[in-house]
Amino acid sequence: GTTSFDDLISLFTQKEIHRALKGLGITSIELQIGRGTIEISDFDFNDDEYLPINSFRFSPSLDEYMKNASLIISHAGAGSIMEALALHKPILVVINETLMDNHQSELSNALQEQGYLTSTTCRTNDDFSLDIKKTYPEKDLDAFPALLDQTLGFS
Repeated sequence: GTTSFDDLISLFTQKEIHRALKGLGITSIELQIGRGTIEISDFDFNDDEYLPINSFRFSPSLDEYMKNASLIISHAGAGSIMEALALHKPILVVINETLMDNHQSELSNALQEQGYLTSTTCRTNDDFSLDIKKTYPEKDLDAFPALLDQTLGFS
């Protein structure tokens, strides 16, 4: 929410996206619009093809929104991706190709290749499908200390 990603938000004004989300079993949308220029209230979503949308600019925490979601659609920021994966939620990552040499694609593409998420861009809005093969593993709180011990010769 601290950056502007109007390309992602504008996808949710398109009937095709609502149809695709309905096809995935989604019944409503909670949409953080951040500090972008798009106001969801400026659009007429009275047609039955649109899902109900609740939008907000910022929230002190997205934790409850994410816990209650059946699908998380997010930009490809590392924090957002890892938070969704830790909750074992299906995640569709939409890469913001305009940021710093398209750096978001590296993490999202690697996690997609491993089967943890589906990655797309705003240019491929017809690709709102999920191809998630496995859930992200639980935290292993002993892994880093064991690696450190091994590296330093303590084990």
